[in-house]
Amino acid sequence: MVSEAAGSFENNLPKLRCVCSDCNAYFGINLEPAFFWGTIEAYMRLYTGARPAEGISKLAQGRLSFAIQTPGPWHGVRLTLLNEDDRVVTSLVPQVGFQTVGPRGGFVYVTRDELLAGDTLPPGICLDLGIKLIVPSKEVERELIELLAQRGIRFREYGPMPPPPTEDDGVLTTIKTPIDDVVRRYVAKLAFNYLARFAGPDFALRSCFDPIRRYVRFGTVPSWPFFSMTDESPLSDETKELRYTRGHVLGVHWPRYSHDVLAKVRLFNGPTYQLILSRDVRELWRPLTHAHLFDPYKRRAYPLHTFEAIPTLVRHRSGVTTRALLVRP
Repeated sequence: MVSEAAGSFENNLPKLRCVCSDCNAYFGINLEPAFFWGTIEAYMRLYTGARPAEGISKLAQGRLSFAIQTPGPWHGVRLTLLNEDDRVVTSLVPQVGFQTVGPRGGFVYVTRDELLAGDTLPPGICLDLGIKLIVPSKEVERELIELLAQRGIRFREYGPMPPPPTEDDGVLTTIKTPIDDVVRRYVAKLAFNYLARFAGPDFALRSCFDPIRRYVRFGTVPSWPFFSMTDESPLSDETKELRYTRGHVLGVHWPRYSHDVLAKVRLFNGPTYQLILSRDVRELWRPLTHAHLFDPYKRRAYPLHTFEAIPTLVRHRSGVTTRALLVRP
């Protein structure tokens, strides 16, 4: 029902018996590792303690970017994650900040590793307006200056930056990750498996669900806008700022007088994903609304009775998602 990577549950619902071993093997090799080590949910399961902090070494930080969101001279500075005493913490990385031109202004930051890799400098920078060096030592400072000189960028020192925010202050951190087929296919797999559990295999194996099945298994995108996401909670008594639950929420809904079967998925209290699993269910309507909370901390699964009605219109939105959290540097 819910992948073991998302937790184990003492009273878990019975496992599906209508998924072939080849598909299960494919999902375990191709979808689950990419999702659980390269998305916001991957960070959340470490940050919330659902997985030990030592798992940071497996995190695909190339798919995740972290930056200081606190206003001031350190706004936008890039961060990385470290395991410190079995606790997930953020840490500064060597980088160069370039002043940008335009109505918004501000600085854009390039890490030492990106400079060493020969990455192209960001567009819209103005070298005449100043450069920031974020370095842990004089040795790294000299290295960055040399890397910039190799690109024809030379400058003189104006003075030190003010100290970074302290642990007592806390640091508002922005996390960015692409919302791509890794996310969409895995979330669609969870939602469809949940539907199969409660609607039964005879219903889930109907041809109207073939497009979403092909997408999960082969990546063939359905013809309708089947996916969107929101920061709103799928539970009617929660808000963006106030969450009573922890863990994962899964739900499916077939509205009366509609041919759409809808689903919502939220993992580790992260974004809520909304899906249209089919737009062409042609059979006698029957009540179909089910939702569960899976709590990986208490290892229990609970049926929900306050699941908010799922909207019948879901628009596709691509790009990246951000989540702001107060973390300790």
